[in-house]
Amino acid sequence: MFLSDKDLKEMMKRESDPFIIEPYREAQLTPNGYDMAIEVIDKEGETIADKVYEIKPDELIRVKTIETLGMPNGYMALMLLRSRFTRQGLLGLFAVIDSGFHGKIIASIKNLSSETVSMKLDEGVIHMIVSKMASGSETPYGSSEKSHWQHQK
Repeated sequence: MFLSDKDLKEMMKRESDPFIIEPYREAQLTPNGYDMAIEVIDKEGETIADKVYEIKPDELIRVKTIETLGMPNGYMALMLLRSRFTRQGLLGLFAVIDSGFHGKIIASIKNLSSETVSMKLDEGVIHMIVSKMASGSETPYGSSEKSHWQHQK
């Protein structure tokens, strides 16, 4: 079951194991998710651009969300590139946000078109859709040594 804007707001208010989006901006909440802002980073994770980025044809960039996420146990999220960017020929390379994950998301975006595409990074580039799992996880992300990216900054 995918969560609505109303569901996400209610989860953020919970005292126990809340859903976390920091910083949260109401304007980025959508009927079925949240549009995350990004910054473009280099191989060391340092910011290259945080407001606007011109992604050239065939260029692959690494991005990091501005928001820190906290995914409660029993929930997970999918990430998609906002449709306005896919219509311009961009491809987002994303993983699933696991139940129990806490931190920033690092991903990649590739320009498959023959045109340079301008992205306003703080308006939300990655769309996140949150889903309730059938039950809570026995080993949520962060509960084992395999959780390499927990609290990623």
